[in-house]
Amino acid sequence: MTDRIKSKFSSTDPLPDHRRIESELIEITARMAGIPSSELTLKTRPVIDLGIDSLDIIEYLSEIENTFDVTLPDAEQAPEQIYKQAFTRARSIEDLAELVQLRFGSGRPQRTGWFQRTPPVAPCAEPFTQSRGSSIAEPGVYERLGQHASGHRLLRRSRDGMLCLLIPGGSAQIGGNGDHVGEDEKPLHSVQLSPYLFDLELVSVAAYCRFLNAIGPLPEATLEHWFELAPGDRRRPHRTIQRERGRFVPRPDTDTWPVILVSWYGARAYAAWAHGADPLDEQGPCFLPSEAQWEATTRGFGQEFTDSDFDKLAPRLGAGQAAQALETGELPLRGVHQGEPQGPNGLRGALGEVWQWCADEYAPDAYAKHDATAVDPIELGGGGIRSERGGSWVGSAALCRPGYRRGRAAQTRGRCLGFRCAASQPNLGALWPLPGL
Repeated sequence: MTDRIKSKFSSTDPLPDHRRIESELIEITARMAGIPSSELTLKTRPVIDLGIDSLDIIEYLSEIENTFDVTLPDAEQAPEQIYKQAFTRARSIEDLAELVQLRFGSGRPQRTGWFQRTPPVAPCAEPFTQSRGSSIAEPGVYERLGQHASGHRLLRRSRDGMLCLLIPGGSAQIGGNGDHVGEDEKPLHSVQLSPYLFDLELVSVAAYCRFLNAIGPLPEATLEHWFELAPGDRRRPHRTIQRERGRFVPRPDTDTWPVILVSWYGARAYAAWAHGADPLDEQGPCFLPSEAQWEATTRGFGQEFTDSDFDKLAPRLGAGQAAQALETGELPLRGVHQGEPQGPNGLRGALGEVWQWCADEYAPDAYAKHDATAVDPIELGGGGIRSERGGSWVGSAALCRPGYRRGRAAQTRGRCLGFRCAASQPNLGALWPLPGL
């Protein structure tokens, strides 16, 4: 998309009329969303209302920069900041017009390394265990598999076949200090975590279909709340779930992929079902990882993750690719059991695969609050913007750092957004200790 655009504005020209900026932004947004411009208003939010996701956002914002001959981030910000803000601030077209006006005269940036071909998937000898789950298994039943290479106990959750690490908890260092970390990651601080189970892999398409079939018929409104896309949604060719004879099944060759295009509510519902809670109760305990659990498990307890550690994790990180380079129905995803183990706890798909929903609401100052050092901290002051961690194969490797924080509205879905589960001792309550522990 950006290759075809020719700038209609010059940073050396006088500031254009605000209405001209707004009109041009509506046209850009309509082209990106594939809908008539007449269906848009200045209050339209591209990310929330139109489903412009991680796969689109780089092209979308780059086209805005190229059209108006501007650099959207402030000069003091890292280039990836504007992409974070696009999700966490849920900007409308009107907001973007104001930003363009403020930045007019800044000139187009030189973006490098954003669009690359994703390296081929390396062969993997690990079996796909989520095919061994049983939707009729009793919740809270785990099979002991011995000790994992990380030194933690390894278990298999009977309900969906997921491999889980039993993390004993304790004190962990999260956040960071210095110029290389974002302001929302500061300061480096210690948290105390209760024992918890943490999924070794991302939840797969096959497992999510098993969940949908196990809980019985659901109203269409619930399915749309969780994962179904509207008939005109341009992302429909990239769906991984389809219906056949009244059942949900993976689309061909996607069964081992991480499930994508699932809202926070859809992820939360699955996690509840997998742990024996009511998937329809949005007020019950949440079995998605907290940001503290996610970061501590990815980095390892008692360690300060360094840039050199990050560089060693996976060569696939940040292998960005433009949406237009993909054929219909094709995404460069791989099985949740594939890829090299990442980090000191040997997680799979933790960094650079797909973003992962967390239980917390995203707040830029969460780590600076007094509650950040509480036992089992979880942030619930983000106004409905839910945290996501881990980065994806789209975008810069800087977004894949274990400490990088971002969020998006809970109802949004993304082709580069999935999830894994976590179950803490407090959330499990009377079920702890679990059978098999």
